[in-house]
Amino acid sequence: MLQGAIFRDEMKYKYSLVQARAYSQLGIAGTTYEPGFKELSRLGYFQGKTVLDFGTGTGRTARLLKLLGAKRVLAVDRDEQMLARVPSDEGIEPHLLTESHIPFPDASVDVAVSAHAFVELRTREEMQQAANEIARMLVPAGMFLLITTNPAAIGCDYKSYKYENIDELKSGDSITCLIKTEPSFTIIDTYWTLDVYQQVLQSAGFTRIQMTFPLADDGEGWLDEQKIAPDVVFVGIKTS
Repeated sequence: MLQGAIFRDEMKYKYSLVQARAYSQLGIAGTTYEPGFKELSRLGYFQGKTVLDFGTGTGRTARLLKLLGAKRVLAVDRDEQMLARVPSDEGIEPHLLTESHIPFPDASVDVAVSAHAFVELRTREEMQQAANEIARMLVPAGMFLLITTNPAAIGCDYKSYKYENIDELKSGDSITCLIKTEPSFTIIDTYWTLDVYQQVLQSAGFTRIQMTFPLADDGEGWLDEQKIAPDVVFVGIKTS
């Protein structure tokens, strides 16, 4: 079990009821999140698997994992307002994340996924603790797929959101993101470099780490999605 808190309460980003409702409007198809989730679908094998969805939010990733054949999705999140909107579909199990650990045994999941959650972690220590917990839950040689903000996306204008442009960012700096829902709202994320993500994954015991930068396919309505990838997708394998 992980020692120490994954999220210290005073450092959590807490979504309001209005924000959680607005965020639940954002699906996958036709949104800025589509390229990253298509890459997830390409890279992962979920058929018949038990999958951890770390930072499920309103359950968008959990629904996709079920569509991709997952038998059981353990959908964990730290925010009660968001978790309340996770669908009660068969095979999707919402769980509120405690401050100390993810409430599942060692080697209890075949695959782990985290989409757009690590960017909300405020310190490198928190991110390392989260990666360690995910590794603990994975079976030997289990796969972890991490979708997170491409550092090069800061200042770009995307269909579903936009990060303010800040010069000379360093890892751990706060970055403001405008979410383009109705109503729109802003959230505070954290800037992390690619090197930091890689180092955190390596320290957690993941090997054969790869990263890709998926762009949007041809289509209408895209802004910078076809020029600079909104997300980077990491894949790592737990050492046996």
